[in-house]
Amino acid sequence: MPSLFAVLEHPVVVGFYADHGENVRDRPFWYLGANWDEEILSEDPLRVAISTRLDGDELRVAVDDDLDVFDIRRQRENDRALTDS
Repeated sequence: MPSLFAVLEHPVVVGFYADHGENVRDRPFWYLGANWDEEILSEDPLRVAISTRLDGDELRVAVDDDLDVFDIRRQRENDRALTDS
């Protein structure tokens, strides 16, 4: 199972979609769209970053091996770098 399923209900992800006039819960779980990426940050300990993009904005949520969120960063279209939320 992709790790992105672990963050779909996270309030920051739900809010990010709401800020763009969308409800992430309206998308079928088997098709979340091409705007999602996963990146392994480390293998020991396991750390994975899940990112999504909407309207030029990006949200990056990092989880550990227990699928607990340990870092959240959001970049708005006009910003140059990801900023901590």
